[in-house]
Amino acid sequence: MYSIIDPEKTYDNANICLSQGILYRTQNNQISNSGFLIFPNPAYDNLHINFEIEDDQRATLLIQNGIGQVVQEEILMGSVKERIFNIQNLSNGVYTVKMRLNNEIIHQEKLVILR
Repeated sequence: MYSIIDPEKTYDNANICLSQGILYRTQNNQISNSGFLIFPNPAYDNLHINFEIEDDQRATLLIQNGIGQVVQEEILMGSVKERIFNIQNLSNGVYTVKMRLNNEIIHQEKLVILR
């Protein structure tokens, strides 16, 4: 939406854009492609995550509750590409799942836990 106002400006506030379901532009005006999939959503007891990072990279998966507290944190190895996490310890609600690489959030998605 911001590109309608100023198509030359890069809008990169991921927290606002991604929380509203808006994809933001990167510096080279390409829409960022997530390479990040969580399912099922809503989830019950297990969360499947497919992700794309280089084989030699390590990323961190963060699950945050509605007030931003990290309630689960896991290491993701690039050579794996898919992980299954037990989320039975998390209460019903809306969470934010983030993937951090090199101290930067590179992917973010909402997750609903419903039992």
